[in-house]
Amino acid sequence: RGLEVRLFERGSACGGVIKTDRVDDFIIDVGPDTLLAHKPAAIALVGEVGLAERLVEPLPRRTTYVVRRNALRTLPETSAMGLPTTWHTLFTASAFSWHGKVRMAAEALLPPRPPTAGDESISSFVLRRFGDEAVRYVAEPLLAGLHRGDAARLSLRALFPALADAESRQGSVSRAWCRMPARKGGGSMTLRGG
Repeated sequence: RGLEVRLFERGSACGGVIKTDRVDDFIIDVGPDTLLAHKPAAIALVGEVGLAERLVEPLPRRTTYVVRRNALRTLPETSAMGLPTTWHTLFTASAFSWHGKVRMAAEALLPPRPPTAGDESISSFVLRRFGDEAVRYVAEPLLAGLHRGDAARLSLRALFPALADAESRQGSVSRAWCRMPARKGGGSMTLRGG
């Protein structure tokens, strides 16, 4: 069409951190594997590129792992974007020390931040509400990882307004999440076939 196109790509292949590998009968998605359903722009983009019919809810009871002391450790199954919301799932998760679990359980007892305080970073919010282990094993690898950014520089209100709203409405993320109706798929969508 007479257009000149310049493509800037840091790696040797297009797509950045997103790619799909096929090894024998396995499909391995590298990079983000889900879209957050509460972000309508992402769902709209999938429709615009003609993939809406491939959107499906992820398999139920997906276990999320993080590396701690050179071993894979589980995160809570029932969670608010990786952050624990029930006592049972918190205490059965192996990613956290007992000290870290007690600190996270105390989240429901902490006072909310004043609404006039403004925005804060993802790591600041998670540290304040859940403690340093939650920053190391949830905020940095998962929440910031979704956006390929630094948790200390990413805006909580811009990227995870549901967490900030949960604190302002209920005074606690875990209390707010427990009072919400159960959501199939945990509020995320993925593409059938990778």
